[in-house]
Amino acid sequence: VSTQRTGDSTLELPINMSDATFVLFPSPQQVKFAEGDSVYVWLRSERDTGRARFLQYASDVHGEARLQVQFLCNDSTCHANPSRVIPVYLESLRHAEVITQLPLVLVTADTTSYRKLARSQTNRCDRVVEIGSSFGICTDILSQHCDSVKGLEISASLFIESQRRFPNLHFECVDVLSNSERVRSIMINVNKVFVDIGGNRDAQSVIKILHFLITEFRQLELIVVKSKFLAANATSSISSFSASPPPAERLLAGLIPAHWWTSLLQLHETSPTHENDWFQCAKKSNFSRNPLRYPSRLTPAGVPICRVHNYREDGCRQADTCQYDHELCHYCLRAGHKARDCTAC
Repeated sequence: VSTQRTGDSTLELPINMSDATFVLFPSPQQVKFAEGDSVYVWLRSERDTGRARFLQYASDVHGEARLQVQFLCNDSTCHANPSRVIPVYLESLRHAEVITQLPLVLVTADTTSYRKLARSQTNRCDRVVEIGSSFGICTDILSQHCDSVKGLEISASLFIESQRRFPNLHFECVDVLSNSERVRSIMINVNKVFVDIGGNRDAQSVIKILHFLITEFRQLELIVVKSKFLAANATSSISSFSASPPPAERLLAGLIPAHWWTSLLQLHETSPTHENDWFQCAKKSNFSRNPLRYPSRLTPAGVPICRVHNYREDGCRQADTCQYDHELCHYCLRAGHKARDCTAC
């Protein structure tokens, strides 16, 4: 249970206090603003000019509902279409003195909503990591709104392409589920994380990464995750809970019931991530999987290591023309042997 203080009264909010607070975005319920709430007006420009504070409900000359907001960049006011106004969740919760269990996890289903949250939920004090940075497009958006950002990508080809497109940004080729120690070093002083791996990883991997972030990094204030599976599952959970809507609907419209996350963890039997798990499993199966199913890794010089050479018994058939590295072990990154013969584990 969480509480909201209003004068001398205390409002109990049915929020999951065991791990985090989960909210679906966009909300299936109407967001209700109060004077002073932090909002973000979705403008056509990606510049950091949409930050505003809510003043009051209004209407235009045609009687259409509008929200009067005051922009922080120049103190000007406008009557904005409600569909273009996004709550800045953490700042609004603090303004209303609502206590929630952090991190606040915003769950969304599509790329457009994910990028809207990247622009609206970060500020110049934030240190951000994006897991699943792909071509680096959203990492670039985040860089325009926060103090620092790092993009983590499992695919070596996407990592190289993102570096080519955005040479001034920091990217790393790393599998979060297989390199937990490296991730821990990257996460020092990070307070917000964006996760977009739904396009190339199954639901269990998404849940594992969320569980890892929530349990390992208690300094996190916000996690934004794009996942069609989680969003659809959360929508069903909210619908079944709608008979008794939470009293937190003004500030946390889209609040996901407290039992939702616990049920997902139990359903998918999520346990803490160990970085050697994938290699141990591969070794037990005598490396029977397609080598390209194993995590992408780079040499210290940034050259992708050939997985076919490392895991196929007959090696890489295109060794003479292959552009990938054939010198280092894909697992321990030492020279002199293949990963299938590695004894480091």
